[in-house]
Amino acid sequence: MTRTIRQHFVPRAYLRNFASTSPNSGVERAWTLITRNARIVEVPLHSVASRALFYDLGPDDHEQVLEKYFSQEVEGDLAALLREVVAHFRLGNELDPKHKRRLAEHMAMQYLRTSTFREALRGNLERLGEVLGRLAHHVVEGAPPDLQLVPNVEARTHLLLGLTDDLIATIAEILYRHAWRISQAPEGRSFMTNDAPVMLLGQPLAPWMGVGFTTYDAQVLFPISPEFLLHTTDFISFHEKGHEGENAVLAVPPELVDHYNFIIAGMASEQAIGRTRAEVESALERLRAEAAKLHVQFPKEG
Repeated sequence: MTRTIRQHFVPRAYLRNFASTSPNSGVERAWTLITRNARIVEVPLHSVASRALFYDLGPDDHEQVLEKYFSQEVEGDLAALLREVVAHFRLGNELDPKHKRRLAEHMAMQYLRTSTFREALRGNLERLGEVLGRLAHHVVEGAPPDLQLVPNVEARTHLLLGLTDDLIATIAEILYRHAWRISQAPEGRSFMTNDAPVMLLGQPLAPWMGVGFTTYDAQVLFPISPEFLLHTTDFISFHEKGHEGENAVLAVPPELVDHYNFIIAGMASEQAIGRTRAEVESALERLRAEAAKLHVQFPKEG
């Protein structure tokens, strides 16, 4: 049985919209910002947003059930949906409620299936392990005072804690209740994407609180193609602040494309990709300028 070694946590069919095909080799490639060293390189698409055996449930997972579910069930449906939605928007139509429901479901799953989410889950479990380790000698007879509990966060833990039907459905419903707008890039410009393309932005209401999909003024960005970007906002803040254009396709100026690409590149875990090298270079320069302004060390190209 042939096993899939390189497994995408962002669908290859989605990434293909932001890529180009090499005229010499026919290999699909994408202009990619490597965040760890601030380099821009043209990377084969199979190496973008992927890991070796990322969804394998262990060394004996010969059936690769989780990988097959995503590649054969989820990703084909998402690709067809995005083609349909892009064609719908190009006709000047507003967001269709049926499209909105399906997009919300895919966005919820995409948010939860990435390496970025797995690392966040690992961090949360490690902090929980530290707390339980400190408490263990108080409640477990003979437990050492310096007991360390180290979580093993691989595909099985990711599946059981982060990819449950209930969690996906809950996030999808919250997203569906957000106010949505669609930004359309002007001719000659394009939106980028990254290895965690459903991006949650917001400010915590208190220093000890995190940001969630229900946080006041929470916003979510999802570039569905180089031409269109979905921008959802918590419904209450959207209307309290007098925003307009709910469900509408709004043509945005080049400077807003620059702003969005700056955010997209800045929120990349390891890779941000663009249709053209120029878009990626522009985003990188804005990141460098912002780092200098804030006196934050920025990776040197290397």
